[in-house]
Amino acid sequence: MKAMILSAGQGTRLQPVTANTPKSMVPLVGVRLLDRILDRLTEQGINQVAINSAHLSDEITSHYGNGNQFGAEILHSFEGYRADGESFPQPLGSAGGMMKIQQDHNFFDETFIVLCGDAYFDIDLWAAVREHITNRAVATVIVKEMPDEKLANYGVVNYDPDGSVRSFQEKPAAADALSNKINTGIYIFQKSIFDHIPKTGEFDIGSQLLPSLVEKGIKFYAHETTASWLDIGKIADLHEATENVLKLKTKIRPSTKRFSHSVWLSESACFDPTRVVCFGNLFVEAGSKIETNAVFEGTCSVGKNCVVRRAAKLTRTLITGSFVEIPSGVHLVDKIVTDDLVIALDGSSVSHEQAGLLDVRRLPKGVVAINTNEKTATK
Repeated sequence: MKAMILSAGQGTRLQPVTANTPKSMVPLVGVRLLDRILDRLTEQGINQVAINSAHLSDEITSHYGNGNQFGAEILHSFEGYRADGESFPQPLGSAGGMMKIQQDHNFFDETFIVLCGDAYFDIDLWAAVREHITNRAVATVIVKEMPDEKLANYGVVNYDPDGSVRSFQEKPAAADALSNKINTGIYIFQKSIFDHIPKTGEFDIGSQLLPSLVEKGIKFYAHETTASWLDIGKIADLHEATENVLKLKTKIRPSTKRFSHSVWLSESACFDPTRVVCFGNLFVEAGSKIETNAVFEGTCSVGKNCVVRRAAKLTRTLITGSFVEIPSGVHLVDKIVTDDLVIALDGSSVSHEQAGLLDVRRLPKGVVAINTNEKTATK
């Protein structure tokens, strides 16, 4: 079984998080999302993987290479052209990207899987494949029930009791939705699907290919899952996904050690739990220091080699960058802190300097940012 991970999009709804980071490489609790997707595929014995890319393509190809370090065989497909040492992205759409890979490499077998690079899953893919084969389907979409208040964020799939897909609705209001099952962006296809995709040009799976299958009466089914699925299409989704991971609602277990019910710490983190105020879930990566009377509310994370000073306060804030200092008296609410920016849920941002943050590498000589000899809470 082979798989394709869709990674050519710009991640517009995640801007400016994705300004310098491909959306599939945004970290989820200290690990790149694409790493986690590859882990889920290889755990299920699916290790021949194609990855298409356009925006920041070189970041993806240089990090993942041939895939050996991830236990996979990775084929990269760049959508665009190169001139004078520069890359110029020209995304082909999700279905167009599939067609390019097939034309260039004849990669896909009779049955194969396609999934989005901006969503984590605990789904049993083989269960969906078995049902797909039993139905003798040309296409199967994996769907998941979603609360009414979230239906407007997704494509809604309407299908018969036997799973036959009737129609799609793109981001309907809850009152107009014909079902509460949404498209997870995970598909199983037969090789004959390429008969329904144009040979050239842009073409999308969700908005063009799948509706055309319904119109043509092609055998097309929905497979419902109840397993964890975390969409990270928007900035707020990254907050929610982090909370779900730290509340153990997925199969992900942070690489750090669990110190208490709600605190996860790297062994090299400096942290005295009796002197820090924590009302929620906290994840602290390697080399970071949390000083006395620092305050954390809601789900928070602290990246590598960071310092949270005395009386600094983080409320539902994720520090994904490294070497960031949160000085005393600073209070961040509903933010993502990257290497360069402090980003609000609506995508607006300011620089570290504007937010009052510092770079621990630029401290005056003689000032110790991180005391690596201090005992950690996990020892």
